[in-house]
Amino acid sequence: RSEVKEGFMKNGKEKRAVNLEDVIESIGMGPAQIAWGLLGGGIWLADGAELLLVSAVTRSLQKEWHLTAFMKGFIVSAVYLGILLGNA
Repeated sequence: RSEVKEGFMKNGKEKRAVNLEDVIESIGMGPAQIAWGLLGGGIWLADGAELLLVSAVTRSLQKEWHLTAFMKGFIVSAVYLGILLGNA
């Protein structure tokens, strides 16, 4: 819920209530919001690409390094744990 601030000016006249949501809406979107949106989207894209590559890489590593299913699962779990800690 938006917070409403009320008060009095120095000359004793009452200020009208200002709704924070209305102030933000009147300012609108600018270059900073677009830049941060693109940055956040790029990070999500990189995380998604990493998760797609994990399965391909672990499949190749399993054959080349003769990994057991447990070892392969441990590698994938370590990647997911790293993403979890990195995004926290």
